[in-house]
Amino acid sequence: MTKMTVNINQNNATIQNQYIAEEMNFDAVRTSSEFVQQLKNLQAELNKAIAAKAISGEKAIQAEEQFKNAIDQAGKPTPDKKSLVEYLTSAKDLVSNVTGLTVSITGAIAAVGTLL
Repeated sequence: MTKMTVNINQNNATIQNQYIAEEMNFDAVRTSSEFVQQLKNLQAELNKAIAAKAISGEKAIQAEEQFKNAIDQAGKPTPDKKSLVEYLTSAKDLVSNVTGLTVSITGAIAAVGTLL
C-alpha cells in the first residue's frame, strides 16, 4: 500500500456555490410531444437551480419566462421555429453559469431544426 500526501495552497482561494444541473438528451427525442416533455423536464431542472440559488433575482425571473414561452411555442400545432430558438437562446444566456442547463439548452436549440 502506497501513501500519498498532497499539499494544497489555499491562499487567496475563492470557493463559490456551484450547482450541477442534470443534462437532458435532446438527441433521443423523436416527436414534437417528446420535445415539449423534454423542455418541461429542463424547466424542472431550472427550478431546482433557482431553488439552490445558482440562479437568482431578475435572471431567474427572466429565465422562467423564456422557458414558459418556449414550451408554449413548442406546443403549438405549427410552432414558429425562429421565436422558439430566440426564447431558448435568451434562456441559455441567462443561465450561462449553470453548465448542465447551458449544454441541455444548446441541445434543444439544435433539435428545433430537425424536429419541428
